[in-house]
Amino acid sequence: MGRWSIDLAIPEDRHAIELDGIYWHSLPEMVAKDARKDAYLKAKGWTVTRIVFDGSDTPETIAQRITAVAA
Repeated sequence: MGRWSIDLAIPEDRHAIELDGIYWHSLPEMVAKDARKDAYLKAKGWTVTRIVFDGSDTPETIAQRITAVAA
């Protein structure tokens, strides 16, 4: 989407789902970058949902969290 890539997109709903590791996405420069990305996508009419993972998630819990948001 423009210069941004979206982790998971549901184009027909204009829904972007971002999967963020808590360590990297809590760094000040990443917080600022994520805010710019979210603002850009929202200005284009997209809904942005960020799912934060702390490293203890299993593939099953990740899939459940994504499915719950995408539903």
